[in-house]
Amino acid sequence: MDILAEVKIKGEDGCILIHVEPQSYREENFAKRMYKYFSRLYEKHDQKVLPVAVFAHDRKEEEPTTHEVAFTCLKVLRFEFFKVQLGKIYWRTYLHSSNPIAADLLSKMDYQPKERVKIKLEFFADADPP
Repeated sequence: MDILAEVKIKGEDGCILIHVEPQSYREENFAKRMYKYFSRLYEKHDQKVLPVAVFAHDRKEEEPTTHEVAFTCLKVLRFEFFKVQLGKIYWRTYLHSSNPIAADLLSKMDYQPKERVKIKLEFFADADPP
């Protein structure tokens, strides 16, 4: 796992763990791996875990967000995680963000190749001088 933080979230009792897993390539069993990380964290810390996947690859296909274990007579498990698929987020959504991470992620967001220069110009036009 890549990022794990213990945080207090408004409206939640006590602290929770947030597990963020950046993924830069398509992986067939990624949802299953997310479940394994979740279950190990939950067992070890015995507290709520919010799993988040950040997909940074260029593929446009929807990434799955669930892992299931089922039989014909019973669904034993349905695990879901929060997904941020950068390639499906329109770049203008975060262009004027004050979040410094947004600048780094713009290059992985949805844009046409002809917009590349425009993105850079608009981003730097908004930047505060040093």
